[in-house]
Amino acid sequence: VANRSSTLWLPTQISTEAQLETIEKQVLDGNYSEANRIQEEVLQGKIVTDHRSFWEPYILGMRARNGDTNALARLKQKCADEPSHSDAIKALADVHSSFDQFNQATDLLISHLERVPSDKRSMLAIKASKALCDDGKATDAIPLLLEALKKESSESAHVDLYRGIAHAGGKANVPDIEIAFLEKVLKITPSDSDSRFRLAVVYSENNLEQLAAHHYELLVTHTDWPGASNNLGVAYGGLGLKANQYKLFKTVSEKYPLAKANLASLYATAGFLAEAETLAKAALSTPRDDDDNKIAINRARYVLNEVEATKKKENEAVGKI
Repeated sequence: VANRSSTLWLPTQISTEAQLETIEKQVLDGNYSEANRIQEEVLQGKIVTDHRSFWEPYILGMRARNGDTNALARLKQKCADEPSHSDAIKALADVHSSFDQFNQATDLLISHLERVPSDKRSMLAIKASKALCDDGKATDAIPLLLEALKKESSESAHVDLYRGIAHAGGKANVPDIEIAFLEKVLKITPSDSDSRFRLAVVYSENNLEQLAAHHYELLVTHTDWPGASNNLGVAYGGLGLKANQYKLFKTVSEKYPLAKANLASLYATAGFLAEAETLAKAALSTPRDDDDNKIAINRARYVLNEVEATKKKENEAVGKI
């Protein structure tokens, strides 16, 4: 089954990004004075100046994560001087989490929930829940977010908290909670393909293939991602719809190595060993540039082993006739 991940969007331009990379390099090289100079240059730039309240703690946090103790001290002082500064609190919590200090990150975030502006509370609560999940305390994250939900009235905050609760439910291995809150997300934002994909995966993992197929079908209809077709094929297989499974794997096999490996498995099971071997070897040539391709390679190796075992078994049987 294919995976899917999201990338956090950061408001930046190439020139600013290059400057941030330079700051990081100067910090790693121990050139803190030069890092300070470039930081001020960035903060005075036209792109950043209107959003200094975000960028200054962000840069200090980046420097602190790379071993700049002076930047860490400055960030801590900023949090102490401005306890309502949500971006500074978040940046310091990220530093703690980067060093696996999840308790400190959680305590910091929770202790400031009532100090930051009301429109920033859900963001801190979600950040705290993620720290709890990373610390193996996902069951504690769920009531934290449910309590935060009671204090929010905006629909956008509700959606963010629903996603956070679903994430915590998944980490806590409570599929009923994950499913319920992903469904809530989709009721408000039906175009959220990441949440729909995750919901389909959870349904499939809990042997609810018909519901999984329903959501994969919607993804196939509304997105241009072959992984959805591959997973729909897997769901069809769980429902005994072998012809439809074959058709989907075949349709995307040239664009999606995992579908090619899955198609090879179908051929091997049906006894078409030469076809299975050809497809599996083609899948093995896939570059290992993402998790799905790694799964495809492992699946292809498994198929080739099965093909060889079947050939050996049949040759031995024929030899005894």
